[in-house]
Amino acid sequence: MLWQRELYLFPTPNRPDSRSGLYFVFGTDSVDPATAPRDTSMRRALLDHLTAGCRLLGGGMFLLLEDFEHYGTQVYRSATPQ
Repeated sequence: MLWQRELYLFPTPNRPDSRSGLYFVFGTDSVDPATAPRDTSMRRALLDHLTAGCRLLGGGMFLLLEDFEHYGTQVYRSATPQ
């Protein structure tokens, strides 16, 4: 997602059985990939990921207040080597 390029992303601890990402996308954490709605590209991508046997990983993001004026310039990506 393009807006993620504008923020500082960082990993967070995640339990192997965590399903909080499902709640964010579907409004519930008990989702059956075989019957869950595939009405958006985000939902389709997440369900395809889970169906392939992959798991969800946790992460966080932030934008410092003093960097808000630079939003749109990918200020954090330009400060980090690729």
